[in-house]
Amino acid sequence: MRILIKRILVVLIGFVIIGFAVACLRVLNLGMDPFAAASIGLSNTTGLALGLAMMTIHMPAFILTLWKRRKYINVGTVLGMFVIGYVIDFFYYIAFPAYIIETDFALWVRLVILPIILIILSIGAAVYMAADIGLTPFDAFGVVIEELTNGKLKFKWIRIGQEAVCTVVAIFLGATIGIATAMTVLCLGPFISFFRYRIRNFADKHIFV
Repeated sequence: MRILIKRILVVLIGFVIIGFAVACLRVLNLGMDPFAAASIGLSNTTGLALGLAMMTIHMPAFILTLWKRRKYINVGTVLGMFVIGYVIDFFYYIAFPAYIIETDFALWVRLVILPIILIILSIGAAVYMAADIGLTPFDAFGVVIEELTNGKLKFKWIRIGQEAVCTVVAIFLGATIGIATAMTVLCLGPFISFFRYRIRNFADKHIFV
């Protein structure tokens, strides 16, 4: 039970990091990561709360994971589908001071900050994945496909494809996209792959013991 509590806390820490990073992307106004952009577009189009919109975008990957690799559906999956959207809203609408939201930062400042935010976002994803108590369907999709192809298709390349599809959906739904969206498509999969195994090894040796 003690180890499970630790794993749940690590998952929640990862989600807080992700929520903070995505809220920062909204402040930078250089476009959102594709999944968030598609979710925000669906939310704006239908009037759904962001959390519910994210759950809807998750559903195709959730069905595949439930069908082929049910082992990846666990506490972390449920928390991810229900929590992240509301964490983003908490940071953006409550935690961040109004003057930060309203400030029109110089373009060069936003471009300098952007790679840092993408690294933070990748670390957040890697942290919650390290807990190994379920993946959000969107993250599980790449892992499942990698396993089903016996590693012929790598997670980082599958993730790039996922981000590209979400970008098309976001455009269709009228969401704001920009250089941050493009950088996320190209960088997030490789970044997560880089941090994922390192953080998991650290957690297994020093936290989940």
